[in-house]
Amino acid sequence: MKNILKLILALVFTNLVVAQNEPNDCVNAIIVCGNGSFTSNANGSGSTQEINACGGMEINSLWLKINIVQGGTLGFNIIPDDPSIIVDYDFWVFGPNPNCTALGVPIRCATTNPQEAGLTNNITGMNGSTLLTQTGPGSDGNGFVRWLTVVPGQSYYIVIDRPVGDGGFQIQWTGSAMSGTGAFTTPPTVNSIADVLTCSNTPNVGIYNLDTVRSLINADTSNNTISFHTSLEEANDNTNPLPDIYANTSNPQTIFVRVTNNLSGCYNTTDFDLVVNLVPNASLSVSDTDICSGDGVTVTFTGTPNATFDYSIDGGPIQTAILNASGTFTMTEILTSDRTYTLTGVRVLDGLGAIICSQPSNQTITVAVNPAPTVTISGTTTICSGATTNITFNGTPNATVTYTVDGGSNQTILLDNTGFAVLTTPVLTLDSTYNLVNVISSGTSLCSRVISGSAIVTIGSLPTVTISGTTTICSGDTTQIIFTGTANATVTYTVDSGSNQTILLNGMGSAVLTTPALTNNSIYDLVNVSLPGTPLCIQSQTGSAFISISPLPTASISGTTTICSGESAQITFTGTPNSEVTYNIGTNPNQTIMLDSIGNALLWTPVLNTTTSYNLISVKDLNTTCSQSQIGIAIITILPKPFANPTITDYALCDYTNPGDGEEVFTLNSKTAEIINGQVGLTVGYYLTQQDAEDQINPLPNLYTNTTIG
Repeated sequence: MKNILKLILALVFTNLVVAQNEPNDCVNAIIVCGNGSFTSNANGSGSTQEINACGGMEINSLWLKINIVQGGTLGFNIIPDDPSIIVDYDFWVFGPNPNCTALGVPIRCATTNPQEAGLTNNITGMNGSTLLTQTGPGSDGNGFVRWLTVVPGQSYYIVIDRPVGDGGFQIQWTGSAMSGTGAFTTPPTVNSIADVLTCSNTPNVGIYNLDTVRSLINADTSNNTISFHTSLEEANDNTNPLPDIYANTSNPQTIFVRVTNNLSGCYNTTDFDLVVNLVPNASLSVSDTDICSGDGVTVTFTGTPNATFDYSIDGGPIQTAILNASGTFTMTEILTSDRTYTLTGVRVLDGLGAIICSQPSNQTITVAVNPAPTVTISGTTTICSGATTNITFNGTPNATVTYTVDGGSNQTILLDNTGFAVLTTPVLTLDSTYNLVNVISSGTSLCSRVISGSAIVTIGSLPTVTISGTTTICSGDTTQIIFTGTANATVTYTVDSGSNQTILLNGMGSAVLTTPALTNNSIYDLVNVSLPGTPLCIQSQTGSAFISISPLPTASISGTTTICSGESAQITFTGTPNSEVTYNIGTNPNQTIMLDSIGNALLWTPVLNTTTSYNLISVKDLNTTCSQSQIGIAIITILPKPFANPTITDYALCDYTNPGDGEEVFTLNSKTAEIINGQVGLTVGYYLTQQDAEDQINPLPNLYTNTTIG
């Protein structure tokens, strides 16, 4: 019995037949069929108050009629949907075989109020555990009365009323009469059908012809009446049937079907869903209809989410894809030629792949592909610091090339109509890199292409050099000019603004030039310095080495003479003022003498007894330290000192001329021969005093008149 009850509870309130009016009057009673489980919307007491028994009356009533086809005991449980103890259900049973116009006294009734009676639940009904045929009203009884013993052919009316509380109820049939096929007439067959689908251009709203599904629910449409309702309660109550042509009110919407046997009045119910599928749509777009060769184009199909669509490319085979849950499908192609995309149709499929809704299409988009511009860059080289060079661009004629210099901001250059452009760099002192960024074609379709390429200008260091050697030298001397700079560089210089000359620096970066013997001031000027290699880096240089020439001092010696032995002589030195003159006497060691500020020096010899030579050796300018050898000699010839005859007779004359005056004219040289006594080459002078004779002053005339006698 327990399993039967479960089955009854599991079924969805089927097997009732009723007229088109609310079943709360006897004449509109619901005929119970099959297992008899049902629900109802009935409320109120109907148009006629037909109950006045067991202390109760109709308030919210439902009338049922049962026709017995199998005998046995028959009971039921009325189970309120709301288990609250305040919800009170009552019932009355009339029969057997009553007439609505003459119902008589109920054979069973229960009007116990469960709350007033202190019951533990609000279930009421008929069973075999009591002999009572009446319980209630109010606090009387426990809500149950004795079940019926029924035989085939009998009919009964059952009135169920809810005087207190809200909510519906379930009824469970019990007893031996419910075994097997049950106590009631078998209801008509109902077939479960799949969802009824339609396509619509209006979201969630479709138009249905419900007549098309009647034969699917029950093939015997002659002996059965099939109606459609928006709720199970209306189907059970057989109220508010829907028209055959119907527009749904929700999506999906459940439609409840009532199949009523035209002979027995029994009915059965089922349901199905109306499902509206939006007529699928799809459209085609591309990211760009005018692109450059080698660029990508994104093709986007948009439309009904999860729809299947067909398309072709360049008129080729039909291809199929599915829009995602957001209603999009994209694909990207790299194009090198024109491409045409055509959308041919869209459809919605069910789980088995069958078409639910579809819509043809013939949308076409052509993508024009323009040749991509190109460009190359050249000019990688090594130049000397401070030089410029050319960067060459070759590519699509009239294209605009974007480039950067050393990662700086973008710069542009326009190719000429032969696709050529030359950029002269500024003067560079550091390595520099010219990088391509992109190239844009000219015309109405500006094709842009990111492109790579570099020209690297490497800067070779300029050689340098300095010159040193400024000095003062003595005329006729040489000196050294020193060049210092970049190793292995070639230095160009001039001497006294003459023609260019060169000298090579060694691996240490130096070179030494010895001048010729110089007698005049000279200047050595740098011109430039170059470093062999590629490129040959040359840099003008400035710098000079001045060589000042100090003139050589000169000196001369004079004083050659002949003196008498025992006498001294004067040697004269003449030359560069303030110079030091070196000389020697004979072969004796060198001696020096300083010329005065006007260039003279006098030297008295010692008393000489032999011929002596004074030899000039050299002269040195103490201011410039310049010196030079000098040749010169002063010879002092020593004559032997004459000796007077030690025995000389007096020269006596007789006073003839003026006798007595004691004066006479003497011829002095008459005594010369006696005096020199045979010596030759002597000159004899005559003086009045010894001192005058030594000083050789005041000589007497040869004819001398004496002034004294004797």
